[in-house]
Amino acid sequence: MGGMKALSAIKNEMIESEGRQYDSSSTPQPLGPTRQISTFRYSLTRDLTQPRLRLEWDGRNSARNEAIRYLEVVDGDVGLLREGEANTAKTTRLHPGRVATRLREERRAPAKLLFTAALAQKSLQHWTG
Repeated sequence: MGGMKALSAIKNEMIESEGRQYDSSSTPQPLGPTRQISTFRYSLTRDLTQPRLRLEWDGRNSARNEAIRYLEVVDGDVGLLREGEANTAKTTRLHPGRVATRLREERRAPAKLLFTAALAQKSLQHWTG
């Protein structure tokens, strides 16, 4: 589908996801129905050419009936965290440990792994994993 030329032309990636989380540890009986504990929606935008990303998380904890909203922005080795509703959000510097974790996960991004593996094989056509 275009080989290395097409793959190396990809500079940015955006992932949007939503879902529900369930608590399987509080079922009344083994293999019984699980209780939904939260819903979430997130949007992740990453720059594949350098360590830059934007992660926006919007969720609701059903048990506590509370909203969980935050935005993380990482540029190089510095990050910003904005927590809460837009009009009352608290903005702080992203903890260095959280930045390091985010950057480690970025190195494992599927698009980056595919590109790295393809470069090692010199061809996508013959690479089988």
